[in-house]
Amino acid sequence: MAQVIEAQQNPLMLTKLFQKYNWLPYVLPMAVFMILTQLEGNFKEAYPAIYIAKVIAVGFLVWAAKGPLSEIKADKKWLGWSVFWGLLLLGMWILIEERVSYGRVGERSSFNPFTEMANPAFAYVFITFRMIGLALVVPIMEEIFWRSFALRYATDKDFSNIPVGVFSWGAFAIVNAVFGFSHPEWLPAVLYSAFCGLYLNWTKSLWACVVVHLVTNLGLGIFILANSAWKYW
Repeated sequence: MAQVIEAQQNPLMLTKLFQKYNWLPYVLPMAVFMILTQLEGNFKEAYPAIYIAKVIAVGFLVWAAKGPLSEIKADKKWLGWSVFWGLLLLGMWILIEERVSYGRVGERSSFNPFTEMANPAFAYVFITFRMIGLALVVPIMEEIFWRSFALRYATDKDFSNIPVGVFSWGAFAIVNAVFGFSHPEWLPAVLYSAFCGLYLNWTKSLWACVVVHLVTNLGLGIFILANSAWKYW
């Protein structure tokens, strides 16, 4: 971990680490995200500050991971479909959460910045970073990790020789299960992951999956703010 912290302070060293360990640029942003998410739960009074730090740190690591980032190739061919599926999956997620009774694994922070933060200006700063994290950083980071790296790595440890969008059905099952149970809302998360895996297999476009994820998360953020539905974040 000390080597990683030093590398973050020295971008050149970080680049060398990424070149030496081809799996690291896929895994490191997710690892830092998970560590800081755990800290949020342990130090709830510092949640806004930790979350903002998480967005900045993970955003930087995703930006620095030039190899994985280059796999996200914009393609207008899939834009309309990706927006459509992103909205449909948003509806699926909310419908299950509102109408289906199932055992969730844990809870989200349900942090209401307008009641938890004394200064309204700070509340809006937090909301800005929360939306950036939800609708931009997380979709890119998670699609790079789950759909580009995990699906291929679970298929063959020499994952870099497998094209994006090619994976075994065993890997598909494993990734869906782990993705699902890494979210409190495991049921919609498993269904979401299954769709994204199938969509990636069809389109062979990581960008298409990022757009789906971005639309779903952006829509969820707007839903949260419009309805004060803080339980969703």
